[in-house]
Amino acid sequence: MYRRDFLKSAALVGVVAAADGCANAFRLSPGGMASGFRMKPMERVRVGMIGVGSRGSAAVRRIVEIDGVDIVAVCDLVQERVERARKLVKDAKGKEPVGYVGVDGWKAVCDSPGVDVIYNCTSWDWHLRPCVRAMRNGKVALVEVPGSLRIDECWEYVETCEETRVPCMMLENCVYGEDEMLMLNLVQKGVIGDVVHGEGGYVHYGAEYMYPKTDAEPPTWRLEEKKGHTGNAYPTHGLGPVALAMDINRGDRFDYVVSVGSRAYSLQDFARRKFGADSKFGNYRLDYNDINTSIVKTVRGNTIMVQLNCANPRPYTRMGLVVGTKGTFGTYPARAAIESSPGAVGKTWMDEKEFAALREKYMHPLWKTLGEQARKVGGHGGMDFIMDMRWVHCLRNGLPLDMDVYDLASWSAICELSERSTLRRGEPMEFPDFTRGAWKTARPVSFA
Repeated sequence: MYRRDFLKSAALVGVVAAADGCANAFRLSPGGMASGFRMKPMERVRVGMIGVGSRGSAAVRRIVEIDGVDIVAVCDLVQERVERARKLVKDAKGKEPVGYVGVDGWKAVCDSPGVDVIYNCTSWDWHLRPCVRAMRNGKVALVEVPGSLRIDECWEYVETCEETRVPCMMLENCVYGEDEMLMLNLVQKGVIGDVVHGEGGYVHYGAEYMYPKTDAEPPTWRLEEKKGHTGNAYPTHGLGPVALAMDINRGDRFDYVVSVGSRAYSLQDFARRKFGADSKFGNYRLDYNDINTSIVKTVRGNTIMVQLNCANPRPYTRMGLVVGTKGTFGTYPARAAIESSPGAVGKTWMDEKEFAALREKYMHPLWKTLGEQARKVGGHGGMDFIMDMRWVHCLRNGLPLDMDVYDLASWSAICELSERSTLRRGEPMEFPDFTRGAWKTARPVSFA
C-alpha cells in the first residue's frame, strides 16, 4: 500500500531494493522537490470550480469578493447547482462563467485553456483525479480536506506535483483561523519557547447529518464512508495548525502514529431512536469507532494528540493546544499560560485583561489587516476568506503557496495509518517521508 508501483526510471533499474511494506522506500520524481516553488505572476487568476454544492457554493460567494480573480467555469453533477453558481458570479461580476453538468464535466474544466486554477470541492473519493489532471495541464490544484484517505493517492499527489512543477495545496481553512494564527505567531516569536507537544481534533456532533430524512432514502455518502472503515478520516482541521507551529516538513516530520478507537455504537443508537429498532438504518452496520484518539510522534521527539468524534452529543471544539518550554497556548476557549521568568507564574491561565493584551500584541498581521473584512464576508468566522485571499495574493505575486503538496500528503496520511493502527490494537504505523529528506532544509512557513 505504501509502494504503489515500481520505480520506472531507467537509471535506477536494478539499483533499488526495498523491503516490502517499508514506508520510506526510496522514490524519485523527475521534477525534483516541490518545497517553495512558485508560478509566474498572474495578472488575473482564472478559476474553475469543481463541485458547487454546500462548500463549493460558499467558496463562490467568497471568491467573487476578491479583486484580481475571476470564476470562469463551474461544474457539478446537479444542473440546479451549476445555474445557481453561475448566477452568483454574474450578479457579482457581471459576466457568467461557463457551466458543465455531468460525471465528466470536471474533465472539461481541467482541460480548458482559459482556466489557471481548479478549486476542487467534490466528495472525498473525487479529490485526487481532478487535481492530477489539472496539474498535468499546467493548472494549480486546490482541494478540500482531506486530500485523500489513502497513502498511495498521497504519493500520486506528490509525484505529479514534483513532475509537473505545478503547485497543489489542500484548502485547510482552520490554519487561517484567528486563534490558530495567533498561536503560530506566539510560537514563531518565541513566546511559547520550544514546542514539545500539541493537540488538535475535530469534535462536531453530526449524527443528524449522517442520515437522510427518512428510512426509505439511500444512505448518505458520509454514512457510507463509515461502513467498513474506522480510524480518523478527518484529521486535518486540528492537526494542520499544530503541524505548522511545529515546523512539520520544515525542520521536523511525522515519524509514526499509534491509534485506538472506542466501540462503534452511538450512530447506530441514534438511528434506532430516530427510525425505529427494526428500521433499515437502525440495523445498518457501521464499523467506524465513535471516538478515535491518535498519538503522533515526530522525528525530533515531539508528540501530537489528534482526536475525532462526530457521533456523540458534545460541544464543538478543534482542541488546539501547543505546549512549550516557556508556556502553553490553547483554544476553545482561547487561553494562555506564559512564564514571566524561569519558574514564575505559568501555572495558571492568564486573566482576561492579561490575555487581551497578549492577543493585541501578537495578533497575526493577516488578521490585523484583513480581520474586519474577513468577518464581514464570513466563512467560519472569516478564516475561509483569509485563506482564499492568500492563495490569490500568492499567485498574483508569484509567491509560493502557504502550504505545499507535502503538507497535503502528510496531514492526510493519518487517515489510512490511524485505521491500520486501530485495527491492529494500537500498533505503531510509520509515516512515509513524502519529502524524501527535503524536510531537513525546508524553511518554516511564513505568511509574510
